[in-house]
Amino acid sequence: MRNKIRILIVENEQDYRELEVDLVTAWGYEPVVATGKGDALLQDAVKKAKTNRCQVALVDMRLRNNYDDTDISGLNIIQALHPCRVIVVSGYGDQAVARKSIKEKGAESFVGKQEDPEVLQEELENVIAKFSAEKRGLRISPESALEQVTDTLRIPEEFSEQAADIFALLFPKAQKLRLRQLGHEDASNFGTVPRPRSVVFEVRADELQPVLVKIARRHKIKIERDNYAAYIDNRLPGHKYPRIEKVDYLWDLGGATYTMLGGSGFQPFFRYYETAAISDINFTIAQFFEKTWGPLYADARAPETTSLFQLYNKVWGREWFDRICAFQMPSFPHTITPPDPVDWIKKFIDPENDRSQTAGTQVAITHGDLHGDNLLIDDGRHAWFIDFERSGEGPILQDFVELESDLINRLPCSDDNFPVFLDLCLRVTRNQSLDSFDGLKNTPDAQIQKILQTISTLRQLACKCANTSDARPYLIGLLFNTLFRATIVKDPAQRRALMLASILCHRIDHWDEPWPPENWQTMP
Repeated sequence: MRNKIRILIVENEQDYRELEVDLVTAWGYEPVVATGKGDALLQDAVKKAKTNRCQVALVDMRLRNNYDDTDISGLNIIQALHPCRVIVVSGYGDQAVARKSIKEKGAESFVGKQEDPEVLQEELENVIAKFSAEKRGLRISPESALEQVTDTLRIPEEFSEQAADIFALLFPKAQKLRLRQLGHEDASNFGTVPRPRSVVFEVRADELQPVLVKIARRHKIKIERDNYAAYIDNRLPGHKYPRIEKVDYLWDLGGATYTMLGGSGFQPFFRYYETAAISDINFTIAQFFEKTWGPLYADARAPETTSLFQLYNKVWGREWFDRICAFQMPSFPHTITPPDPVDWIKKFIDPENDRSQTAGTQVAITHGDLHGDNLLIDDGRHAWFIDFERSGEGPILQDFVELESDLINRLPCSDDNFPVFLDLCLRVTRNQSLDSFDGLKNTPDAQIQKILQTISTLRQLACKCANTSDARPYLIGLLFNTLFRATIVKDPAQRRALMLASILCHRIDHWDEPWPPENWQTMP
């Protein structure tokens, strides 16, 4: 059974407050009453709106002094109550006040206390119909998709109606929605990935063409909207990139709809990767990096700092480094003895001797989170990207590094295949220049061979788009990204990421020496 709609009552007159409680209860809703006087009443209203995830508030205009013609304290807390929808209920004011309540302050409606209760009920139902999937009779299938939203984003059960209501807000005229989830559970069996921070669906409203919808935590969608406006909208050529058409919010959730002009049949990159020929994969990533995002790389510039550590921290925040410092290195089922990456990186980025300082460093607008679930491939093999939460200025090699890191770290995890994974690590750390790998036909594992072929193309594209052939800053970025990943995954994926990080540390320390070291056993 779905939860009752919660109506916040903010009224300083006790008799009218009790009347509103009785009316709201009789109409089948759950009243939540703000208490106190003056500022205490205003503060309690804001607190209870958030605590109870109230969907609508009935707010008196004069909450401090009924006899003060200048008191519009009720109007002034409307924004603080958002995303709770506000109906101003007042015995004072005229049409001008009503218009001000709605236009300037953001109220949904204005009802006079002298009007019949039926008027308030009608206005209340009109407002509820805007956001309530149940009230509007919106049919969403399959219902399991809504459970996926609440489970993934950890929405409390008592407020679980938000999963359906966010779709009601995004599709205000729809009668039925058909959802198909993209990414994560639907995307691939290609290894272990971090816990998702969002859920992405292909949504068909009634009989219209499908659009993509991203559901995430409210503050994440706000960042998504802002970064899209700042870095993406009208800044890329052609039409092979998504357009955010609508954004809306509830207490715990936000949602954004994307239109994909000219694209259809979308699947996440890793589902596509599993079955596509290497020639198709190479076409797809070349189309993305050269044609879609290439113009942004062309505008690269020299940053104020040449510290790669500081530049990556600007994109990710420093929390990942604090988390990695808390790790202890595990033992590995092989005979090599690489350094502990936790101790190593503390010395590597010492402020007095920051070895991540790199000559020729460039920054450009990057996607910032380019893993395989944020790339969607259409039936024409073109790559479309979503998720702009970390989009902005970053190290120019970052997007290439992140996609490579995702490829490597998604391999199936088990102790049995650690020797094969070790062989992969040694191969990707060998070259000092960003050029193609040789000897791939001698790779004993077909899956590893395919990954190496893809990485080979990625690095050639990085060389071309960033106008650099030096692999050292690339491998430093790969180290940072691998350690970042180690902070958000569990064993055995975490252990494997730390193993790759260890080998990267050793490679950077022995840059001009033969690789791999003679005493390292690469295969059983």
